[in-house]
Amino acid sequence: MTEIEMTDGNFCQVIGEFFKKLLGSSIVEAVLVPQEISGNVVQSLVCSHEKIENVNPLAPVLPVNSARIVSKLTTKDSDQKIAAMLRPCEIRALVELVKLKQAKIDNLLIVGIDCFGTYSVSDYVSKNNEHNNDGSVTIDFLKGIQVNKEISEIRTACRLCHHFVPENSDIAINLMGRDLNKKIVIRAGSDEGKRVLEELGLEDTPESKEREVAVEREKDRRRKLKEEIEKEAVDFLQVISSLCINCQNCRNVCPICYCKQCVFEGPISEYSKEKYLSWARKKGLLRMPEDILLFHFTRMSHVLTSCVACGQCEAACPNKIPLGRKYHRLSNEVQKMLEYEAGRSIDEELPLSAFREDELEAIES
Repeated sequence: MTEIEMTDGNFCQVIGEFFKKLLGSSIVEAVLVPQEISGNVVQSLVCSHEKIENVNPLAPVLPVNSARIVSKLTTKDSDQKIAAMLRPCEIRALVELVKLKQAKIDNLLIVGIDCFGTYSVSDYVSKNNEHNNDGSVTIDFLKGIQVNKEISEIRTACRLCHHFVPENSDIAINLMGRDLNKKIVIRAGSDEGKRVLEELGLEDTPESKEREVAVEREKDRRRKLKEEIEKEAVDFLQVISSLCINCQNCRNVCPICYCKQCVFEGPISEYSKEKYLSWARKKGLLRMPEDILLFHFTRMSHVLTSCVACGQCEAACPNKIPLGRKYHRLSNEVQKMLEYEAGRSIDEELPLSAFREDELEAIES
């Protein structure tokens, strides 16, 4: 564990300096880091340490699950190494994409960070505008976290999330259990991470007891939040039927939906006017757009096993359908039934793509 003293309480500057040092050492060719741009925070692929100016991985906003970006950067073979700053749900989604042959981590240095949750993009931009884009939204958010203030605007997916510390990262930036006004803690999460820290002249030591206590406390808090949220009954089929406009934004932002050609964009879902009229005559009324429930059930069957409940589907829905909440519950049930957990381990086989000779013994007997 390396403890880096804070300079004027500016944690973003400290983390930015770490990435500058990483680039300057020639360990990596580029870094993928969240930077403040025009009132929002977006991932940026930076090759020059001079361009690392407004790094803000602590900003409470998640415009895109960056596993999708890493997928684009790594699917083609290359020996050029890059580092990627990712939140826990992004790392977990990346693990699943690797198993699905949609990403590679051979030449990737994963830098993870503790996540306290995020606002919706619109809420974050609105708050940032109120503060004249001076970066104080992040400061105010973290001040509230430090005093255990309940922040109601945090996305439902984040409030339900119980994977808020980075797993499967090479380097982890630990925030929980620390006074963020004084120190930032950087730890190695793998042998590669240890090698990188050594090359940067940074020491790695075991995790502190204070952090363990803080993480357990946060897990208890989120368990209670989950119980409260799940008490709110939602008739999902009714909501889908009344609010879904079949824009398929949920599919477009989902890190697990990777098909180059979706079945719902092909000829199989293109019908003639006569077909529509035939259906309408039989029922007297045909709901348009058509195939809404079929789309959602098909998508669920495709992604629930690897769903990491990042909530991007709900964030992208123009009609605010509680997709994130539903996917969180269903993916938990499906994965529990299959004794599998999305993003838990790169070595854990996908349950529906792995065949075991003894898996049908119970049925045979």
